[in-house]
Amino acid sequence: MSLISRGNSGERIGKSSPITMLFAKFCKQSRLIFYSCFLLGCAEERSNRPIPTEVQSNHSKGADKAINPEQVTRFHDVCRRIGRLNMTVTSVGSSLSPKANNNLRCLAQEWGINIPESALPDEGVFFFSDIADHRLNFLLDAINSDHKIIWSLRGGHGTEMFLSTLNRLPPPKKGKIFIGFCDATSLNLFITQKWPDCVAIHATMLLYLTPGSFDSKFDLLLDILEGKVKRYEVTGIHPLNTIAQKQKSVSGKLSGGNLTIIESSLKTCWEIETNNKILFLEDTNEQAPAIIRVLNHLKEAGKFSGVKAIIFGHFHSVKRPRFLKLCLKWYAETLAIPVYTTERIGHGDYNDPLVYNATASIRDGKMIVDIPEILQKLATEDSKK
Repeated sequence: MSLISRGNSGERIGKSSPITMLFAKFCKQSRLIFYSCFLLGCAEERSNRPIPTEVQSNHSKGADKAINPEQVTRFHDVCRRIGRLNMTVTSVGSSLSPKANNNLRCLAQEWGINIPESALPDEGVFFFSDIADHRLNFLLDAINSDHKIIWSLRGGHGTEMFLSTLNRLPPPKKGKIFIGFCDATSLNLFITQKWPDCVAIHATMLLYLTPGSFDSKFDLLLDILEGKVKRYEVTGIHPLNTIAQKQKSVSGKLSGGNLTIIESSLKTCWEIETNNKILFLEDTNEQAPAIIRVLNHLKEAGKFSGVKAIIFGHFHSVKRPRFLKLCLKWYAETLAIPVYTTERIGHGDYNDPLVYNATASIRDGKMIVDIPEILQKLATEDSKK
C-alpha cells in the first residue's frame, strides 16, 4: 500500500495525511529507541564481558591492585605455612597459562611448596591440562602417596571424567584432605560420599596464591588445615525468601559447590546427596536463564525435597548481575525451604572455606561451622615440620 495519498481526482499529491505522518513519526521514534537500547546493551555487555582465561589468571586475583609492605609480609607468611604442610597437588582439570605456571614454579622453589613439575605442562590438550591418561595417573599418584593433603591447582573442565574409574578402585588406605572448588566439585562430592575416611573442603586453589589476592582466602583455610580451629563462622548470610526471613535458625550438614557440575552429577556414581543438607551453590560464566533452568532441573529431579536450606553464593562473570539477583529472589519464593544469599562463597573476592559434611547452623546473618572430628584428626597428624 502506498504511503502517498491520492486526491478526489486520483492524481498523486505530495502532502501526506495526518495518519501517515503520525505513523512515519512513530517508526522514526521506534528506530531511535531500538538503536539506543542496542548501544546501551552493547555497552553493558562490554562492561560485564567475562575476562579471558589467560587474563583472569592475574586480573581477577588482584594482580592489578597496589601491594603494600604489610600485604607482602602476610603473603610470605601464607606461603611459608603452605610450604610446611604435608601436601601435594592435583591438576586434572584445565590447563594453566604460562605465566601462572611460572608463578607456581617460583612458589615451589622459594617456599618449598610441593608442586611437581609434571603438574605444570607447558601446553595443554584442547582445554585440558594434559592427555587423559597423564591426568588420571597424576591423580592416582597423589591419592596413593603419603601426602595428607591433595590441593587442586585450578578447576576448569575434565575432573569428572575419572570418577567412574575411581569408583572401581578401593579407597585410599589412609585418610586424605582434598581441597578445591569449581570443577573440583565433582571430586569433592565423590570423595565425601564414597570414601568415609577422607574429607573435602570447598575452598580456594593454589592458582589464586598471588600477592594482594590471598586475603581471607587462605588464612582461615590454613587455620583449619593446621588444626587450630574447631569451629568458625561465615558472615554475610542474608535471607532471600520469606521463609528464611521468618525462620530464626536452620541446621544441617554442608554439601554443594558449582551449580553446573552438580547438575552433571545426576544419574552418575557421584550423584549429589542432598537429604538433610544445607546446599550451597555457586557458578561462573553462566547467565540468569541457564542458572534458573539448572535450578529447576535439580528441583524436578527431587534434589530440593529433603534439603534443610539453600545458600546462593557468588555467581561470577554474569552479564546482568542485578537481573540475576531478581531472578534468584523470584525463584527462592517458589521453594518451600529457607533460601539465603552471600558473596562469601564462590569465584568472588572471598570464597570462605566450607567443609563437606560439617554440621552448620545459620542464624542472625551468619553460619557457624563445626569442624568434623575426622578433619580435626587428619589436620593434627603427619604435619611436615
